[in-house]
Amino acid sequence: MTSQPLPGTVLRLDIAESSRGRIARSAHLDETLQSTLDKVLADVPDEYAAASWFRRIDGDSATLALPAAVPKPWIAADLIRLMKVALRQANRHFNDDGRLRLRAAVDHGDLVVGDQNIAGVPVHTTARLIDSEDLRNELRRSPQDDLALIVSDRFYHEVVGEEAQDLDARTFYPTDFEVKGNAVRGWIRRGAAAHEAGVPGNPPIPHHAEPRSTYSARSEHGTAIAHLEQTGETITNDF
Repeated sequence: MTSQPLPGTVLRLDIAESSRGRIARSAHLDETLQSTLDKVLADVPDEYAAASWFRRIDGDSATLALPAAVPKPWIAADLIRLMKVALRQANRHFNDDGRLRLRAAVDHGDLVVGDQNIAGVPVHTTARLIDSEDLRNELRRSPQDDLALIVSDRFYHEVVGEEAQDLDARTFYPTDFEVKGNAVRGWIRRGAAAHEAGVPGNPPIPHHAEPRSTYSARSEHGTAIAHLEQTGETITNDF
Protein backbone atom coordinates (compact mmCIF):
# COMPACT_ATOMS: atom_id res chain seq x y z
CA MET A 1 0.00 0.00 0.00
CA THR A 2 1.26 3.50 -0.85
CA SER A 3 0.23 6.69 0.92
CA GLN A 4 2.03 8.97 -1.53
CA PRO A 5 1.10 9.33 -5.20
CA LEU A 6 3.35 7.31 -7.49
CA PRO A 7 3.31 7.16 -11.28
CA GLY A 8 1.57 4.21 -12.87
CA THR A 9 -0.77 3.05 -15.60
CA VAL A 10 -4.41 2.05 -15.17
CA LEU A 11 -6.08 -0.53 -17.39
CA ARG A 12 -9.84 -0.65 -17.00
CA LEU A 13 -11.85 -3.54 -18.47
CA ASP A 14 -15.63 -3.85 -18.89
CA ILE A 15 -17.55 -6.84 -20.20
CA ALA A 16 -19.53 -5.91 -23.30
CA GLU A 17 -23.29 -6.46 -23.08
CA SER A 18 -22.94 -8.13 -19.70
CA SER A 19 -26.56 -7.47 -18.71
CA ARG A 20 -28.02 -9.13 -21.81
CA GLY A 21 -29.62 -12.50 -21.13
CA ARG A 22 -30.07 -14.52 -17.99
CA ILE A 23 -28.30 -14.28 -14.64
CA ALA A 24 -26.46 -17.52 -15.46
CA ARG A 25 -24.91 -15.84 -18.50
CA SER A 26 -23.70 -12.88 -16.42
CA ALA A 27 -22.18 -15.23 -13.86
CA HIS A 28 -20.45 -17.19 -16.62
CA LEU A 29 -18.96 -14.03 -18.13
CA ASP A 30 -17.77 -12.81 -14.72
CA GLU A 31 -16.03 -16.13 -14.07
CA THR A 32 -14.49 -16.15 -17.54
CA LEU A 33 -13.15 -12.63 -16.98
CA GLN A 34 -11.39 -13.78 -13.80
CA SER A 35 -9.89 -16.87 -15.41
CA THR A 36 -8.80 -14.89 -18.46
CA LEU A 37 -7.01 -12.34 -16.29
CA ASP A 38 -5.33 -15.19 -14.42
CA LYS A 39 -4.04 -16.52 -17.75
CA VAL A 40 -2.84 -13.11 -18.90
CA LEU A 41 -0.97 -12.34 -15.69
CA ALA A 42 0.64 -15.77 -15.71
CA ASP A 43 2.03 -15.01 -19.18
CA VAL A 44 3.51 -11.62 -18.25
CA PRO A 45 7.34 -11.68 -18.26
CA ASP A 46 8.78 -12.18 -14.78
CA GLU A 47 10.69 -8.90 -14.95
CA TYR A 48 7.40 -6.98 -14.79
CA ALA A 49 6.32 -8.70 -11.53
CA ALA A 50 2.64 -9.09 -12.40
CA ALA A 51 1.97 -10.66 -9.00
CA SER A 52 2.58 -7.23 -7.42
CA TRP A 53 0.11 -5.35 -9.63
CA PHE A 54 -3.05 -3.93 -8.14
CA ARG A 55 -5.99 -5.98 -9.37
CA ARG A 56 -9.65 -5.55 -8.51
CA ILE A 57 -12.60 -7.29 -10.11
CA ASP A 58 -16.07 -5.85 -9.57
CA GLY A 59 -18.45 -8.29 -11.22
CA ASP A 60 -18.45 -7.31 -14.90
CA SER A 61 -15.47 -4.96 -14.69
CA ALA A 62 -11.84 -5.07 -13.63
CA THR A 63 -9.17 -2.53 -12.78
CA LEU A 64 -5.44 -3.12 -13.04
CA ALA A 65 -2.76 -0.68 -11.91
CA LEU A 66 0.76 -1.23 -13.21
CA PRO A 67 3.81 0.46 -11.68
CA ALA A 68 6.03 2.83 -13.61
CA ALA A 69 8.63 0.06 -14.01
CA VAL A 70 6.34 -1.57 -16.59
CA PRO A 71 6.92 0.26 -19.90
CA LYS A 72 3.83 2.04 -21.16
CA PRO A 73 4.40 1.03 -24.81
CA TRP A 74 4.58 -2.61 -23.69
CA ILE A 75 1.22 -2.19 -21.93
CA ALA A 76 -0.50 -0.73 -24.99
CA ALA A 77 1.00 -3.25 -27.40
CA ASP A 78 2.07 -6.53 -25.81
CA LEU A 79 -0.20 -6.65 -22.76
CA ILE A 80 -3.24 -5.91 -24.92
CA ARG A 81 -2.01 -8.56 -27.36
CA LEU A 82 -1.74 -11.07 -24.50
CA MET A 83 -5.29 -10.26 -23.52
CA LYS A 84 -6.54 -10.82 -27.05
CA VAL A 85 -4.77 -14.19 -27.19
CA ALA A 86 -6.25 -15.25 -23.84
CA LEU A 87 -9.73 -14.16 -24.93
CA ARG A 88 -9.48 -16.08 -28.16
CA GLN A 89 -8.36 -19.20 -26.31
CA ALA A 90 -11.19 -18.89 -23.77
CA ASN A 91 -13.87 -18.15 -26.34
CA ARG A 92 -13.12 -21.11 -28.57
CA HIS A 93 -15.10 -23.21 -26.08
CA PHE A 94 -18.22 -21.00 -26.17
CA ASN A 95 -20.94 -20.01 -28.59
CA ASP A 96 -21.70 -16.36 -29.30
CA ASP A 97 -23.97 -16.08 -26.25
CA GLY A 98 -21.22 -17.25 -23.92
CA ARG A 99 -18.39 -15.38 -25.60
CA LEU A 100 -16.44 -12.90 -23.47
CA ARG A 101 -15.85 -9.56 -25.21
CA LEU A 102 -14.21 -6.60 -23.49
CA ARG A 103 -13.91 -2.86 -23.72
CA ALA A 104 -10.52 -1.66 -22.48
CA ALA A 105 -9.38 1.83 -21.44
CA VAL A 106 -5.85 2.98 -20.60
CA ASP A 107 -4.44 6.11 -18.95
CA HIS A 108 -1.35 6.92 -16.91
CA GLY A 109 -0.48 9.35 -14.14
CA ASP A 110 -0.06 9.56 -10.38
CA LEU A 111 -1.87 6.93 -8.30
CA VAL A 112 -2.41 6.14 -4.64
CA VAL A 113 -2.79 2.38 -4.35
CA GLY A 114 -4.20 0.55 -1.34
CA ASP A 115 -4.91 -3.09 -0.67
CA GLN A 116 -8.44 -2.91 -2.07
CA ASN A 117 -8.75 0.65 -3.34
CA ILE A 118 -7.03 2.91 -5.81
CA ALA A 119 -7.26 6.66 -6.40
CA GLY A 120 -5.96 9.10 -8.97
CA VAL A 121 -6.91 10.92 -12.14
CA PRO A 122 -6.24 7.86 -14.37
CA VAL A 123 -8.86 5.91 -12.43
CA HIS A 124 -11.52 8.52 -13.16
CA THR A 125 -10.37 9.01 -16.74
CA THR A 126 -10.54 5.32 -17.63
CA ALA A 127 -13.96 5.01 -15.98
CA ARG A 128 -15.20 7.76 -18.31
CA LEU A 129 -13.45 6.47 -21.42
CA ILE A 130 -14.79 2.94 -21.00
CA ASP A 131 -18.36 4.24 -21.39
CA SER A 132 -17.70 5.91 -24.74
CA GLU A 133 -20.51 5.08 -27.14
CA ASP A 134 -18.01 5.16 -30.00
CA LEU A 135 -16.02 2.46 -28.23
CA ARG A 136 -19.13 0.32 -27.90
CA ASN A 137 -19.88 0.85 -31.57
CA GLU A 138 -16.34 -0.11 -32.56
CA LEU A 139 -16.81 -3.49 -30.92
CA ARG A 140 -20.22 -3.90 -32.58
CA ARG A 141 -18.75 -3.12 -36.00
CA SER A 142 -16.10 -5.80 -35.63
CA PRO A 143 -17.88 -8.98 -34.49
CA GLN A 144 -14.69 -10.97 -35.02
CA ASP A 145 -12.89 -8.91 -32.36
CA ASP A 146 -12.96 -9.83 -28.68
CA LEU A 147 -11.55 -6.52 -27.41
CA ALA A 148 -11.89 -2.82 -28.27
CA LEU A 149 -9.27 -0.39 -26.96
CA ILE A 150 -9.45 3.29 -26.10
CA VAL A 151 -6.62 5.36 -24.62
CA SER A 152 -6.64 8.80 -23.07
CA ASP A 153 -5.59 11.85 -25.06
CA ARG A 154 -2.51 12.14 -22.87
CA PHE A 155 -1.55 8.48 -23.33
CA TYR A 156 -2.05 8.74 -27.08
CA HIS A 157 0.28 11.72 -27.51
CA GLU A 158 2.91 10.61 -25.00
CA VAL A 159 2.98 6.88 -25.76
CA VAL A 160 1.13 5.83 -28.90
CA GLY A 161 2.46 8.82 -30.83
CA GLU A 162 6.02 7.68 -30.27
CA GLU A 163 5.15 4.43 -32.09
CA ALA A 164 7.43 2.26 -29.97
CA GLN A 165 6.76 -1.47 -29.51
CA ASP A 166 5.06 -1.68 -32.93
CA LEU A 167 2.37 0.85 -31.99
CA ASP A 168 0.91 2.62 -35.02
CA ALA A 169 -0.67 5.98 -34.27
CA ARG A 170 -2.49 5.91 -37.62
CA THR A 171 -4.69 3.02 -36.45
CA PHE A 172 -6.29 5.20 -33.75
CA TYR A 173 -8.98 7.82 -34.24
CA PRO A 174 -10.25 10.49 -31.80
CA THR A 175 -13.59 10.57 -30.07
CA ASP A 176 -15.01 13.49 -28.09
CA PHE A 177 -17.91 13.30 -25.66
CA GLU A 178 -19.15 14.69 -22.35
CA VAL A 179 -19.53 13.03 -18.97
CA LYS A 180 -21.46 14.99 -16.35
CA GLY A 181 -20.66 18.22 -18.16
CA ASN A 182 -16.94 17.43 -18.51
CA ALA A 183 -15.41 17.21 -21.99
CA VAL A 184 -13.52 13.96 -22.58
CA ARG A 185 -11.29 13.04 -25.51
CA GLY A 186 -10.03 9.53 -26.17
CA TRP A 187 -8.42 7.64 -29.03
CA ILE A 188 -9.93 4.37 -30.23
CA ARG A 189 -7.96 1.75 -32.09
CA ARG A 190 -9.68 0.66 -35.26
CA GLY A 191 -11.03 -2.87 -35.21
CA ALA A 192 -10.67 -5.68 -37.72
CA ALA A 193 -13.72 -4.57 -39.71
CA ALA A 194 -12.12 -1.19 -40.48
CA HIS A 195 -8.87 -2.82 -41.59
CA GLU A 196 -10.71 -5.25 -43.85
CA ALA A 197 -12.70 -2.40 -45.38
CA GLY A 198 -9.54 -0.40 -46.02
CA VAL A 199 -10.63 2.52 -43.85
CA PRO A 200 -7.79 5.07 -43.96
CA GLY A 201 -6.01 5.83 -40.72
CA ASN A 202 -5.12 9.15 -39.18
CA PRO A 203 -1.96 10.96 -40.28
CA PRO A 204 0.90 10.14 -37.89
CA ILE A 205 1.87 12.64 -35.22
CA PRO A 206 4.90 14.63 -36.49
CA HIS A 207 7.17 13.91 -33.54
CA HIS A 208 10.38 13.12 -35.46
CA ALA A 209 12.34 15.82 -37.24
CA GLU A 210 14.18 13.43 -39.53
CA PRO A 211 12.74 10.65 -41.72
CA ARG A 212 12.26 7.39 -39.88
CA SER A 213 13.44 4.00 -41.02
CA THR A 214 10.72 1.62 -42.11
CA TYR A 215 12.32 -1.05 -39.90
CA SER A 216 10.44 -1.58 -36.66
CA ALA A 217 12.28 -3.46 -33.96
CA ARG A 218 10.31 -5.72 -31.68
CA SER A 219 11.39 -6.92 -28.28
CA GLU A 220 11.96 -10.60 -27.57
CA HIS A 221 8.78 -10.60 -25.50
CA GLY A 222 6.84 -8.90 -28.28
CA THR A 223 8.01 -11.42 -30.87
CA ALA A 224 6.99 -14.34 -28.68
CA ILE A 225 3.58 -12.81 -27.97
CA ALA A 226 2.95 -12.09 -31.66
CA HIS A 227 3.76 -15.71 -32.47
CA LEU A 228 1.37 -16.87 -29.75
CA GLU A 229 -1.34 -14.59 -31.11
CA GLN A 230 -0.98 -15.98 -34.63
CA THR A 231 -0.52 -19.67 -33.87
CA GLY A 232 -1.57 -20.33 -30.27
CA GLU A 233 1.89 -21.84 -29.70
CA THR A 234 4.70 -20.55 -27.52
CA ILE A 235 8.27 -20.26 -28.75
CA THR A 236 11.51 -20.58 -26.83
CA ASN A 237 15.04 -19.45 -27.50
CA ASP A 238 17.75 -22.04 -27.09
CA PHE A 239 21.18 -20.45 -26.92
